[in-house]
Amino acid sequence: MSVGPSNDNPGRAAAHALNGELIVLQYPNGRVYETALDRKLTPGDHFEMFGRRWTAMRTKTKAKTTGLYRSEPRTLCLPFDSA
Repeated sequence: MSVGPSNDNPGRAAAHALNGELIVLQYPNGRVYETALDRKLTPGDHFEMFGRRWTAMRTKTKAKTTGLYRSEPRTLCLPFDSA
């Protein structure tokens, strides 16, 4: 039985391996997808991923924690045409 966060999350591993950051892509229909980007973002930055252009909005830490472990910060990104 394992306790604490799993280390097999490919998005989290990719973020650390590439010295980038974790991001959250929020689609117009409300769907949310967490992944990693290979560079740091600041609010207003644009990038292309999954056939869309995205805008970085803000960085947040999830409010909930799991046991003694804190969530890593993620940057919320919205489609360019809706930002």
